[in-house]
Amino acid sequence: MAAGTSGSPNGGRTLAGAGSAGELGAATPGLDRFYGHLHSRDAMRSSRLWPRPYVDEIAAASIVIDADGRRFADEGLGGIYLSNAVARLADPLGATMVFDQAVWDGAPGRGHAQPPNPLLPEAGGTLHRAGTIAELAGPIGIAPQRLEHLVAEYNAAIVAGTLHLLSPPRRSDRYRAWPISTAPFCAMPICAAITNTMGGIVVDRNGAVLDRNDTPVPGLFAAGSTVGGLCGGPNAGYVGGLIKATIALRAAEAIAAA
Repeated sequence: MAAGTSGSPNGGRTLAGAGSAGELGAATPGLDRFYGHLHSRDAMRSSRLWPRPYVDEIAAASIVIDADGRRFADEGLGGIYLSNAVARLADPLGATMVFDQAVWDGAPGRGHAQPPNPLLPEAGGTLHRAGTIAELAGPIGIAPQRLEHLVAEYNAAIVAGTLHLLSPPRRSDRYRAWPISTAPFCAMPICAAITNTMGGIVVDRNGAVLDRNDTPVPGLFAAGSTVGGLCGGPNAGYVGGLIKATIALRAAEAIAAA
């Protein structure tokens, strides 16, 4: 018998993660997504900017662009989805958020228990500010006309109610799309930070590891973040830790009863 993500006191097989499980024949779907957040790119060099504050709410309220100045994902799906989208870019360290003072001073910037405003600049995180969108393009490193057109198109879609017609489409039922219209205008270089993978090992309700034919692997159990099929999906959803703790308890009871 073995359980969890570390050694088992029962002397059986130990499950170290999805890779080990795969070698034993376990089904391991969904390894292409992770649970994580968007952070200031300066978190790559400073522990003061990790693990808080993260900037998911600002990204979901504004626009996120790649190194070429193009939107590449639906910001309305939130920070976890956007983190995955950033990680898939050809240049994962080339993404930037563009927003305005209203977002920075409003709920997206200040609403979290550990808010980016004012914690991020206080910790040394980069926040570009400019009086016009054209001036903001310089620090980002893209053509002023490109950024002006992008922001104007986005603002017009908010007014017209046509965010779904943008490319890529932008939804607004989960997170409000804030206009970028109140100077000073802001830009923040960002990066994706991974907390844990969302895919992993397929188990039954008692935490028994299932193989690719949905048959339990004798004596093998898994729980916690190694378990797949609970989180993830097309929009990289997250269900929280309680269900994982429940599976861990059921696995422990099944092991004890064996």
